[in-house]
Amino acid sequence: MTSLAPIIFSLSEEEEKSIYLVGTEQQHLENAVKKIRYSYPGIRVAGMHHGYFADEEMRESCLQQIVGLQPDIVIVGMGAILQEKFLIDLCSRDWKGLGFTCGGFFHQTAKSGVKYYPGWIDKLNLRWIYRIYDEPNLIKRYLFKYPIFAILFIKDLGTYILNKNATLNR
Repeated sequence: MTSLAPIIFSLSEEEEKSIYLVGTEQQHLENAVKKIRYSYPGIRVAGMHHGYFADEEMRESCLQQIVGLQPDIVIVGMGAILQEKFLIDLCSRDWKGLGFTCGGFFHQTAKSGVKYYPGWIDKLNLRWIYRIYDEPNLIKRYLFKYPIFAILFIKDLGTYILNKNATLNR
């Protein structure tokens, strides 16, 4: 609730837009939806589905259900790569709404309600530190995987620029 969520939920209420939510475990998702509905009583939840698909058939069934319902907004919180791929696959099946990814938002909302971060943490933009404190398993991601990603990204960007310049100089 520190960035787009309040805007999206308020807009959804005001313009009577329907929302479909995908992500986390079913019990956490249901709990998150209860807390979201408490803060945004006019929200129209078209449906929800946990983000742990047992197989491709279950995933496909969820995609088809969303296409059939044609919600105005789909919010997917399954973690990086999986959530983006889900929205790409949804769009390729003729769904025409707005799609947003939200990482661990549903899990956090289920756990702590719409105010996950203490006010001073949010004000000082120290949310990542609080997440490490609250979810210690994120240390590996923040301290090792993100820097590796940054190094590989810079390497790939450099290769792209060098190749582009070499092509232009021919």
